[in-house]
Amino acid sequence: MAKFGFLLLIILVLRLMIFYSNPPKVTNIYKNPVRQTSIFTNIKDKIRDVYAQNLNSREANLLMGIVFGEKNLDKESNEAFKNTGVLHVVAASGMNVSMLVSFLLVTFVIFLRRQHALILTFLAILFYTALADFQPSIVRAAIMSGFALAAGLVGRQNTSLLALFLAAFVMVFWDPEIITSVGFILSFAATAGIILLDPVLKKKIKSDLLEDFRTTIAAQLATTPIILFFFGTYSAISIPTNFLVLWTVPPLMALGGVGALLGLITPILSAPFVLLCLPLLLYFRAVVEYFAMASSPVEIKSIPWTLVAGYYLILLALIVLLRKRLKIAS
Repeated sequence: MAKFGFLLLIILVLRLMIFYSNPPKVTNIYKNPVRQTSIFTNIKDKIRDVYAQNLNSREANLLMGIVFGEKNLDKESNEAFKNTGVLHVVAASGMNVSMLVSFLLVTFVIFLRRQHALILTFLAILFYTALADFQPSIVRAAIMSGFALAAGLVGRQNTSLLALFLAAFVMVFWDPEIITSVGFILSFAATAGIILLDPVLKKKIKSDLLEDFRTTIAAQLATTPIILFFFGTYSAISIPTNFLVLWTVPPLMALGGVGALLGLITPILSAPFVLLCLPLLLYFRAVVEYFAMASSPVEIKSIPWTLVAGYYLILLALIVLLRKRLKIAS
């Protein structure tokens, strides 16, 4: 496996060298390639209308952000979400794909054979990825899910870290320019942090009720230096805010997703599901706005890249040491 990974790394380095020695004029497949594709535009417009018919504009836009990653928040809301560190929730992420995979598999397995359920789930993830405008975090999660589903088809165990590496390989090989995207870097750093750190934190914080807290801490430890390096600001208030609002995302994804699907048939069927989202959306917004008033982001004008590199080397060494001490399988 190590030899295979090293071979892929060499191929990727060669691909990057060739690309940057003679870069093409038009690059980056992640600049919303489906927005000019009428079928997906029409579907999203219809879903947006369904949400707007049952919710006011602020809540409808928030639900579109949570379910499909559509960034259409008003200026005040965008600032509040940014200051409290929950802007990632209204930008479709790997969490959306993970929840969608779990929901679809559980549903399909009831009616279909396991192999057929896995194939249909993969096709649904491809469709969702297109609706989410091929955002890098969604593409990464879709590729990882594809490897996991393929492993399920052939009866093999899927390794999350290997799937993450293969997802990075596929995305960078296809579009080398994405390696400079902050969203791409943050998405992979957060996912790697959760994969490596969550098992360690789980040994110390065993309660399932604190799962969102563990996930938030793991992602924060893995991404904070990157955020400081690129943006120069960080707000510690993001930890309690994320803990208090992340539990609403799964039911909002489920209710909003079912409402969207039924809305494509007839808006009448979708109304109950969309309306059930309203209390959760109001709670979500109330928590964010409350903590936004108390937020005081730390501002750092510049941080040396050597300091960032040193942080990750120390963090990686600690992870290896703790996983070995706690006897956590790699």
